[in-house]
Amino acid sequence: MTTSWLQVAANVPAQIVPLSVREFIASQSVQSGITTRIVIRYRAGLDAAMRILHNGRIYNPQGWLADADSGIQYLTAPCSEGLNEG
Repeated sequence: MTTSWLQVAANVPAQIVPLSVREFIASQSVQSGITTRIVIRYRAGLDAAMRILHNGRIYNPQGWLADADSGIQYLTAPCSEGLNEG
């Protein structure tokens, strides 16, 4: 079986932040592989099966978390990094 990817959006402004040591330890990222947090403006229809490609690096969102205030301003995705079969 061949897996292929379909581009859903291009040039989406985002904040890509590596986890701090404190966040890494607090989230028990050693087990989960979470290394990065990506924040984008709210966009409907995103799911954890999608991948983010930025500067040749592939990020795997573990889910999309809505902002605490309105739930429709921005989304945060805790991500692991690297190619997988997702």
